[in-house]
This record gives sequence, C-alpha cells and structure tokens, in this order.
Amino acid sequence: MALDDLTDIAFFVSLVDAGSITAASRRLSVSSAAVSRRLAKLEERLGIGLIIRNTRHFHLSDSGQIYYDGGLKIVEENERLESEVIQSDQSLKGSLSIGAPLELGRHKLAPFIASFSKTPATTTQLGRSV
Repeated sequence: MALDDLTDIAFFVSLVDAGSITAASRRLSVSSAAVSRRLAKLEERLGIGLIIRNTRHFHLSDSGQIYYDGGLKIVEENERLESEVIQSDQSLKGSLSIGAPLELGRHKLAPFIASFSKTPATTTQLGRSV
C-alpha cells in the first residue's frame, strides 16, 4: 500500500465523519472545491463512486460504506499504534546506580529497588557493580 493510499483513506474517513463537503473543508482547512476534487480523484483511482451527492447532503454508496468501514479500522489502528509508540518511548529505561552503605542497601533499600524494577531481588547484587 502506497503512502498516498493511506492519506486517501484518512481523507475519506474525515470527509464522511464531517458529514458534508463544506464541513470537511472547514475541518481540513481547505476549500470545498479542493475537497470535491480530491474525492473525485479518489473515486477515479478506485473506479467506483463512493459518495452519492446532491446540493445539500451526501450519503455513501454501498462501495463507499465498505471503504469507510475498512478505512475507519485502519485509521483507528494507526492512532493506536502511534499512541503505543509514544508511550513506550516515555517509559523509564537504563540503569540506576545508588550509593549507600551495604547494610542500608540490604535491609532498607532492597525491597524498594526490587519493587521499582519489578524484578526479583535475587537478580540485584547489592554492594557490587554489575
């Protein structure tokens, strides 16, 4: 799938969600003519009419409904994926070094370190560099 195909899908989902070409033009910050041209190019590329329009409203053709339903899943999955990637980058990573007397580390800090790292305390070697 080409990048243009993905942007066409996102465009079409946004257009349908907006409910009209005028509302979509406001949402996308482009002219109504630009939205109509892009829709026409998409329909031409696919070789099928996606939207049945009149002067005030539009509704989806059967093919348009199929394209919208599938496209919506792709858009939602893309948003979920981006959110997951952003969140994974914000998690803590790396090593933590704590300087403390050995007795303090064994009896007071070990339970907190184990809880913090979510690893068993037996994998932590207190008092030694790992």
